[in-house]
Amino acid sequence: MPPLLTYVLAAAVVALTVALIPLIGQLHRTAASAERFLDGAKEDLHHIQEDVRATRERLEALATGAQGTVDHLQTLARDLAALGAALRGGVEGALSGLAGIGSLVGALGSLFRRAKPAEAPPA
Repeated sequence: MPPLLTYVLAAAVVALTVALIPLIGQLHRTAASAERFLDGAKEDLHHIQEDVRATRERLEALATGAQGTVDHLQTLARDLAALGAALRGGVEGALSGLAGIGSLVGALGSLFRRAKPAEAPPA
């Protein structure tokens, strides 16, 4: 190999090495920055995960409470419907009883009117 070619190749390797040193340094700084970013993101994600878990637990408790309230309201509605039916039946029965008593009083009244002797008109 000619000596001139050897010098050119050596100069090219030196130039390439000199150019790559800052590039390698920049890659190192970029990698360190990315690692710091990922560490911070990991902490943030951990906090977010805790917040989501706490929110889910509160929502589950709220849903359980709401289900209990709905169950109580359904029971109350059934009880009120049964009470309304009983009252309606009671009122209808009472009105029927009153109608029967009214008929009895009417029948007795007409019986007493017929049984009364007719009075003579005053002269």
